[in-house]
Amino acid sequence: MRAKDLHMAATIDDVERVIYLTGAIDRNDTRICMEIELPDAGQWRLIKSETNLTEDAWTSWLISMGEGMNVRSPSSGGRLFSRQFQDSVYYEDLNSFCFYGGTVRPGEPVVKVMDFETDVKYIYASHGRCAKETPALVSGMSDQQLREAFERELEAQALKPTLNIKAATHILPSSKIVSLIAAE
Repeated sequence: MRAKDLHMAATIDDVERVIYLTGAIDRNDTRICMEIELPDAGQWRLIKSETNLTEDAWTSWLISMGEGMNVRSPSSGGRLFSRQFQDSVYYEDLNSFCFYGGTVRPGEPVVKVMDFETDVKYIYASHGRCAKETPALVSGMSDQQLREAFERELEAQALKPTLNIKAATHILPSSKIVSLIAAE
């Protein structure tokens, strides 16, 4: 079975402003462009889990945000982290970020959390994984080395064929959310 045959699925809690997204990836030679319709624009948290169905370990994960979107900075209360990667870097002028300094082994799920703001009622982002023995971005690089490595990886990802995926979404009914909170 191929990952493009597995639908990405999202559950949206519009009260808490959280999107839960899950799926699987079975190839490293593509750049995945993901679209998720939202109930409205504004601030959101995306919690995303995908399983590595390839035979290679992933050493970094590069994500470029679409028009009208940007990552919320930690200084404004935003979160940007992954369970498997110890570092992340965001370049506002490139509207892209990367998780690095870790590994996602074959068969392992990767978990990523990102806070972002959007002027539009959808998420549109492209992402690609680096599956090299020698990672492009590593912990301890100088700011200049990190920027140069990031730009090289961004260029490499842009050359890959694109796989467009629109996630099936389910919005949690507000009445069920209130009932669950009241039961606690």
